[in-house]
Amino acid sequence: MNKTLRLVLLYSAVLASGFLVFNSFNREKAMEAGEVAASDTENADTEEEPIETRLDDDVLENEAEDGGDITEGLADLKNGSDFLDENDKGDSEQNIPGSESDSSIKEAKSEVTEGTKNGEDSSKKKETLLSDELNLKPVHAEKKNEKPVVTFTDGSVITEADIMEDLKTVPEYISLEMPLTRIKSFLAWKRAYKKILNAATKQSKVAESDEVKRLVKKRKLTAAGFMLIDEKAKELMTFDALKHHYDEIWDKNFKGTKEFSLVAITTTNKSVADTIRNSVKSEDSLKKMIESNISNTKSMDMNNRPASMFPPEISKTILDQGVNTVVGPFEVKGAFMLFYVKSIKDAQKKEFNEEFAEEYKNVALKDFIKDYFRTLYKKYDVKIFDINKNVVDTLGIMSKPGEAKGELKEEVIKKISDLKDEEVFATFKGGKATIGNLKEFFKVTSLLDDVFVSMSQQFGISLEEVIVYAVKLVVDDGILTKEVSELKYDKRPEIIGKLAEIEEMELQHAYFKKNVVVKPEDVKKTFTNFMKSIPEEEKNDNEVSVRLIFFPKKEDAVKELSSIAIGEKKFTPLFDDKIKKKEAIDLGYVRKQGVVPELWDLLKRGAAGACCKEIVELESEQFGISGMDYAVVYIMDKRKIPLPSLSGENEKKYFGNLAMREKAIELAKTLLAKEIKTIEGKSIKELDKNNPEHINKMLSLLVVFSG
Repeated sequence: MNKTLRLVLLYSAVLASGFLVFNSFNREKAMEAGEVAASDTENADTEEEPIETRLDDDVLENEAEDGGDITEGLADLKNGSDFLDENDKGDSEQNIPGSESDSSIKEAKSEVTEGTKNGEDSSKKKETLLSDELNLKPVHAEKKNEKPVVTFTDGSVITEADIMEDLKTVPEYISLEMPLTRIKSFLAWKRAYKKILNAATKQSKVAESDEVKRLVKKRKLTAAGFMLIDEKAKELMTFDALKHHYDEIWDKNFKGTKEFSLVAITTTNKSVADTIRNSVKSEDSLKKMIESNISNTKSMDMNNRPASMFPPEISKTILDQGVNTVVGPFEVKGAFMLFYVKSIKDAQKKEFNEEFAEEYKNVALKDFIKDYFRTLYKKYDVKIFDINKNVVDTLGIMSKPGEAKGELKEEVIKKISDLKDEEVFATFKGGKATIGNLKEFFKVTSLLDDVFVSMSQQFGISLEEVIVYAVKLVVDDGILTKEVSELKYDKRPEIIGKLAEIEEMELQHAYFKKNVVVKPEDVKKTFTNFMKSIPEEEKNDNEVSVRLIFFPKKEDAVKELSSIAIGEKKFTPLFDDKIKKKEAIDLGYVRKQGVVPELWDLLKRGAAGACCKEIVELESEQFGISGMDYAVVYIMDKRKIPLPSLSGENEKKYFGNLAMREKAIELAKTLLAKEIKTIEGKSIKELDKNNPEHINKMLSLLVVFSG
């Protein structure tokens, strides 16, 4: 497993712990993976091609999917946490896509105080959903509350009892991050949306289309296949099997190694990351740094973690640097991750008891899934070939360590380009997989598509290996479909209900696909509104690369600045000496919203390649430096903040998708306004007038779910 993948997994573990969530809204979605970065200047004069597009199958799916990430492990990390965003009243920051400070990541505040309700003091303890409430004890079931939560124009209602029933399905980790009232609000919207969209799809007769029938059937079989994988893998995870797995993993990877206790820090601000790296000397200084940047920086204790769970380069750096040091930053999915080293000790093997076995299931699941697939491959006599027609072991491709293979050779490109759609790359009992099947499965027209190239770069395996792995996914889908049918797994009562949900979502998606059409003028309108949302001063503003040298007294700082100004001293040698003493810092590129006004005022007036003419007083502790609050400021560089445009294909695609979502939301809003009398005590029209951000956020999430 290479460095990038391990970092993504580490980052996702931090994410799952609840201190960061993915944003789900318009302008900040543009920051996701830099998808709406400014176009190259060479494309600026390119004539824009007309955009006439309908809602494709994947448009309403999670928009992060545009990157084409198709892996064994990462699919499980997309946990639908978009609706954990606490910022119901809109965005407070106006960042510009493509910048270092941009990110699709915002904090999910673990302590959320509910607002005043019926005169209740907002300072009272928040209403949090506890695990025993999730399990709904019998006393809850006996006290059904028929109070209407949503009323429809036809006289029907959704009651409090309905919502309490839905609470049974809410994962406990979500309950720990959200107040009960917010969860119940979302569930009310979800129920109302489902009722109305199901009626609309039925009335539109989209389900009568042969193409939709085929797609629904396929989606249900695929979903049943994933359910079957999970069930069969868990059947294999007996106590003895898990213990044997743990013993093997321990002996192979952990025995005789070290384990670390760290503080994982994640920030969306590169300057803060650099400051932490250069200035933090202790847990106390780290705590102060995090507290002073609480809006964009979070931390999590990672105690007694084996060294092998980290990329080798990081483990080596931790061991070389020792305790009370900072390793990083590493850029991961638009944020910056660092590790403060608290302790290093010999790895300790845990006692394998029933409690630990339950925890260990999540660790071992991937390997047990692989074991289940081995039995299926043997049963169906699966053979998969590479581009040279050699049979390969696909189950080992993604688990072996690899390094990026560099640029593709011309002969490889030609060989891949020459492959015909009818060429067979896999065989199994009752079926086969061709290049045409592969293209259809991934919705691409070429095996040199960015979907495959990005996988090659991300996982450090060659494009040929990516293609083989992609063929494996097509084969897995095929044999799972056969297994589901043979076992009649999709006919089981407990599975039928789950698949009905899949069918409903697929029909809703077909409804949107039929009724949402995006024209060039829609895309331009969306882009124009996006640009209007960026403050004018930010459109013309610079970002500045800055270095600071700190002094305990103002007169000391003035003296050094004067020496530099008259040429007695040069800034760079002085800075190099001071940074070794932890009395200086390189902030990297900063923007107006990332620094205090006094510093920005100097940076705005100063010239690149020179010291600012005045001393600035700063709280040095926020930079991990104590008792030295007077700084000489040196500007390394100034550059314009890049702005998005519609000249590049990625930008066109992003704003086209965004326009589709906006039109789908408006369609959903129209349907709900017609059928709902009140929800949350108000009509849709009133909500749209008084709090459009709230209703748009709810509908945006539900429209994405329908994909």
